[in-house]
Amino acid sequence: MWYRFGLTVVVAVAVAFSVRQYFYGRRCKCRASLKGRVVIITGATSGIGLAVAKELASRGANLILTGRNLCKLSKVEKHLKKEIPEGNIEAQLLDLTSFRSISTFVEQISKSNQPVHALINNAGVFYANPENTADGFDVTFQTNYLGVFLLTLLLLPVLKKDNVARIVNLSSAAHNFVHTYPKLEYHKVFDDCPENRFQAYGYSKFCLVLFSVKLSKLLYNTNVSVHCVDPGNVETNIFHNFPPLADPWRFYLQKPFRVFVIKRPLEAAQSVLHALLAPKPGFYIKGLEQTEEYNPDVQDLVYAEQLWIESRKACAAHLSSTK
Repeated sequence: MWYRFGLTVVVAVAVAFSVRQYFYGRRCKCRASLKGRVVIITGATSGIGLAVAKELASRGANLILTGRNLCKLSKVEKHLKKEIPEGNIEAQLLDLTSFRSISTFVEQISKSNQPVHALINNAGVFYANPENTADGFDVTFQTNYLGVFLLTLLLLPVLKKDNVARIVNLSSAAHNFVHTYPKLEYHKVFDDCPENRFQAYGYSKFCLVLFSVKLSKLLYNTNVSVHCVDPGNVETNIFHNFPPLADPWRFYLQKPFRVFVIKRPLEAAQSVLHALLAPKPGFYIKGLEQTEEYNPDVQDLVYAEQLWIESRKACAAHLSSTK
């Protein structure tokens, strides 16, 4: 009896693991070299950003890793240089909740006079406490969208200097639950409750994809292409504010289940690598494949134009030299 029970458990675990590997274990097989090409990664101190950084450093890319914690950045830079001695890795401070920090970072990049091959907008927050940044916008809205908008537009001149440049924005399935723009209550501090925190996150990602669609049309027939990646549900620090996972005991109680249904950062990084390295990756990528499974409302030209105008107005003081 116990033998049969044990055998059943082993078989069940083996089947579950095989299914998991089939869906999550696929690797990007693109062999393109990035030797000497500059790639900027936001939110590179942990999770998907760090996993992507390791993969690109091994391909010879000149990496610029960014984050808002200089101590963490320095540790990651030292760790990667030790792990990949031949890697060309540089860490720079960048806080998406500060327009001034974004402008300062771009000024430093522009002074180097090097073309930038890729910008990977990976940094993001989820279920964050509602509070306004120094620029007067909710921290979720500015980190996940408005800061990315400003950073991307300011970096366009150096991206256009490269022969074939790419902008990769990390999306989320949460953007599918938004069907109205604008929702001005999520631009500023909102009433704090679980539902509003979820909606603020989804709204910020909706704006990001809406902006990506608009930008991809504006850059059509240029050397810069725009891509969105939905990495799926990934075991990263983005959940550190989420009550069911913030408590260590509850987190580890869920661990056996999460092992089978949640991606590891390296697994999620494969879709980002595909967007960056594949010859024609498509606009919206999920599971290493181009997909049309994104919110159809992001194709709304009226929404897109509204967002573009409002975003430029919000960042006007830092966009004086751009069109």
